Amino acid sequence: MDWLKGFLRRHQNLSVRTPEATSISRAVSFNQLQIATFYNVLKEVLDNTHADALKIWNMVETGLNNVHKPVNITATKDVQTVEKITVVNVMASE
Repeated sequence: MDWLKGFLRRHQNLSVRTPEATSISRAVSFNQLQIATFYNVLKEVLDNTHADALKIWNMVETGLNNVHKPVNITATKDVQTVEKITVVNVMASE
């Protein structure tokens, strides 16, 4: 702790922050090709089913957590949001 306090005192542009957890699957899947594919499939489904706005439901992921809370990290003070990719270790019980 003494070393860390001295290091942060010498580097005033750094601070200890708690990052926002981001799953690796979400980080990898969030790209222009995947988003374009999603909207193309959505358009095709809406065209084929002729669904109107009253038949479209928004599902929120609240309560469904597949990432763990990351530990604090050192980051520069000039960034507003600090994110860290986390991996869930799922093991089958025997």
